Amino acid sequence: VTLLSVGIPAVMLALWARPGQTLKGSMVQRLANFVLTPVLFTSAVGLIVFYAALLLPISAVTRSGSLEQIALQFAAGIPLAQTTLTSFMVVTGLLLVVFVEPPIEWLAGGDVISGDWRPTIMVGGLLAAFIVISIVPALRNVFALSTLDALSVGIVTLGVVSWFFLVRFVWRRQIITRFLGMKVSHSPQS
Repeated sequence: VTLLSVGIPAVMLALWARPGQTLKGSMVQRLANFVLTPVLFTSAVGLIVFYAALLLPISAVTRSGSLEQIALQFAAGIPLAQTTLTSFMVVTGLLLVVFVEPPIEWLAGGDVISGDWRPTIMVGGLLAAFIVISIVPALRNVFALSTLDALSVGIVTLGVVSWFFLVRFVWRRQIITRFLGMKVSHSPQS
């Protein structure tokens, strides 16, 4: 998760950094607006993704199986649930890079439009690299990932899409900062 969604993007964003306007408001206000929203929603949706991936496959066993069968199925499902959560975290972490440097108005959530497509292209490349890691057995084993089944892919997709629109909506309306009684001076238009 860290390599693809934090390490590489942080280095590349630093290389592409350019001087820009100084934003109004305190650092605490800007951090509350940009950091708190994804932290809260990534954690909440991530928990739902993990437990959905863990519990949905064993729901059939719980109706007709013994307690021992349920426990075995539960234990066997943990690696798949972890991989499902890892996939969700990588994709949402990469989407945060796009939110940091939004190239167009529609993608502007927590920051002003940069017009720079390099970070978005990098995100596409890193997402493709993660898909290759997830598909190629030798690479998947290096990262201790399980093979995702169709249900897990659906859970990740639904989680990411829900997360994307939730975070974007909360950022644009500055709901967290208004709830905390703070006002952030810049805001992309909805």
